[in-house]
Amino acid sequence: MFDFNKCHPIELDDLVRIGNENDGGYIVSKRQIEKTDIVLSFGVRDDWTFEDDFSKRKDIKIYSYDYSTKDLPFLSNKFIKKFINAFLGAGISILRLRPNRIKHYLGVFHRANDFYKFFDEKKRHFIPKFIGQYDDEQNICFETIFNSIDVGGVIWTSF
Repeated sequence: MFDFNKCHPIELDDLVRIGNENDGGYIVSKRQIEKTDIVLSFGVRDDWTFEDDFSKRKDIKIYSYDYSTKDLPFLSNKFIKKFINAFLGAGISILRLRPNRIKHYLGVFHRANDFYKFFDEKKRHFIPKFIGQYDDEQNICFETIFNSIDVGGVIWTSF
C-alpha cells in the first residue's frame, strides 16, 4: 500500500513549464522529472499537453483519469457515426455540407486521432473514471490506483 506519509514539500530552484499556458500546463522541477517513474494525471478533459510534454522529456508510464472525457464530441459514438455518414456514406453527401461544417468535422476527427495516438495503452493509459471515495462504473479511489500500479520513485500528479 502507498504510504502518503512519504509525501512532503521540498524547495526547488530548477523549474520549467510543461504543457500549455492554460489549465493544462504546470511548473515542475527538472530534477524531479528525472526522478519520476510514473505520472498520474487526474482531470485530462480535452487537454493532454502536460502529459505529452512530460513524455517527450522522459519516456515513462502515464496514467490519466477523467470520466468527463466521455462527453467530448471527438470521443463519442454519435460523432463517429455522423462523421462516417457525412464523409464515407452516400458518395456525394459530402458536397451537401457547408465548408465550415466540413472544417468542423475534420478538426474534431483530427483531435480524436491525436487522443488515440497519444493514449496508446502501451506506456500512456487513459482510464475514463473520476476519482472518488469508492470504486464503481464512474469512479476509482486512490487506494485502488496506488495498489494497482507499481510505484517505484517520485510520482507527478496533476489535477
